[in-house]
Amino acid sequence: MEIKIIKELSYADYLEWLDEASEKTRSDGVTRVMVCSHPLVFTMGRGDRQNTNLGLESKYHNIQVIPINRGGGLTFHAPNQIIFYPVMKLNSTYGLNDHLCTLAKTFQHSLESNLSLEYKKNPLGLWYQNQKLASIGIELKRFVTRHGLAFNLNKIPIDQALLGELNPCGLSANTYTSLEDLGIKLDWHQTAQKLVEQFQVLTKTKL
Repeated sequence: MEIKIIKELSYADYLEWLDEASEKTRSDGVTRVMVCSHPLVFTMGRGDRQNTNLGLESKYHNIQVIPINRGGGLTFHAPNQIIFYPVMKLNSTYGLNDHLCTLAKTFQHSLESNLSLEYKKNPLGLWYQNQKLASIGIELKRFVTRHGLAFNLNKIPIDQALLGELNPCGLSANTYTSLEDLGIKLDWHQTAQKLVEQFQVLTKTKL
């Protein structure tokens, strides 16, 4: 397994890494993982491609809306998230549902000493009670996974009015929270390392 941990990575640089990692994994079967965060950017999945929210890119000149080929609709990335991107080759014993569950369990097990996270399939993500802490969006291309899970680790620097107008994943702005908003402050790099270690444990017997 090849691991990269980069706290601040532009979305363009991530996409460049993703294309290169996908081709390599398709060829050699090695799992490659990027753990990072991005400057503020909104991404539009296949489920929301016709959404009129795309017009907000011209209304708010300081935001970027990027159409990508993952499932789901509009979501956001911001500096205080921790994003886990595993590029993996699926097989007969480890399918897409297994992958989604493994992503969720990676975060649940890594953070279980802090709070109990619930994995929901509708709307897809990780939740604490009625508030959403993480969004999951996966693309499967020729049996290789792309994209992953974005977790709100610390306070997200997004204007609530903007978030309310964009309604990521079709949810109101007050649906979203972060660990810091819940009174839990964790070190970004220590959390990233813990997630990688947990992911390696969970996937060791599956591949």
